[in-house]
Amino acid sequence: MKKSVIIGAFLGLLLTLGIGFFLVQTKVIDMGRTKFSASPAEPRDPIQSPLATLKGEFNPKFNGSGDLIARRSALKPNMRPDIWEKTLSAVGLPVFQRTTSGCRFADIASGVFIQATHAAAVEKGESNIILLPNTTPRCYSTGSKIILALDNIVGGTSAYQIMGQATIERLVEVEMAKLSEAILPVLGMSREDLPYLIFGTLNPINMHASVTMLLVTVDREKPVLDPTVIPAFVAGADVLKPSAIRRMFPTYSEQDRPYFVDARDPSARAHGTYAGALQAPMISSNPAQLRFQLNTPLTVLAGATFRTDALIKDMFTVPYIVFGDTANDPTALWVIRNLRILGHRRLYFVEGGLEALQKVPHIKF
Repeated sequence: MKKSVIIGAFLGLLLTLGIGFFLVQTKVIDMGRTKFSASPAEPRDPIQSPLATLKGEFNPKFNGSGDLIARRSALKPNMRPDIWEKTLSAVGLPVFQRTTSGCRFADIASGVFIQATHAAAVEKGESNIILLPNTTPRCYSTGSKIILALDNIVGGTSAYQIMGQATIERLVEVEMAKLSEAILPVLGMSREDLPYLIFGTLNPINMHASVTMLLVTVDREKPVLDPTVIPAFVAGADVLKPSAIRRMFPTYSEQDRPYFVDARDPSARAHGTYAGALQAPMISSNPAQLRFQLNTPLTVLAGATFRTDALIKDMFTVPYIVFGDTANDPTALWVIRNLRILGHRRLYFVEGGLEALQKVPHIKF
């Protein structure tokens, strides 16, 4: 009799454990592994997924996130200035901000890169709102013109794909946590969209990071650019003038101190480098890789190699200030592209390269 009771109790325990495991795996019970809980009654819809309300770090990796990313073209916010003013004033955000705070440090921005998944809607005139990360102080001003370019660092076929230009009609700087549910539906997006649309990543982000929202009027004419000089905007990086670098990094901790990175081909580095710079050269396989041309096809990179072993492996906190040789040396662009593909995010490009760096007092972090 005792033996049958023990066996029955053992079988009951196994059954209970099995049911519990099933509930955890199907997310009916949340064991704290997710940042927010999905509805237990039905799976999340990849487009109409519930908004997250978390104000700290937000992790957009949820069931259906792959489908949501694949269908970003559904986001088509097109807002008139009067709707912008009405919406922002209703939630207490500044309506008539004239310039961004970065104008105290930087020259007025001449161009922006748009994520590839949002670019189609902008190009078709279905969207006129651009959200940009404030990873470094940048200067935008109402009434100014900016060049629109495509940021398609992985799937792109050329170095620069210029979409056109635009006039900034309205702008506002705001913490992402303050982009409330009253604003996001008007923009045609949810909180799950923000990390990808603004930062181009699915990794957790700090919702207290600030962003710049631009309301623009898109012009169809393509701007005329010098095809031999790298423009003052770079996909995957913020562009810094050598004279402004020290102001951009006034204070830092040892964990997030910036590093200069020499991306030049060894033939150029043989004539000297910048004191203290880490070596992460692009080793070219043909002379065309060392000449910048607007719309350079990425097939030109075939055979080139990148030696980045000397760089610190923390991809999200360590800033890299990457430089080439001169204003028309593309090696820094290729290295930045390679680091972006590897997952690095805090990347900066020195306008004018080593030639420009050597004209200002030496900067040591």
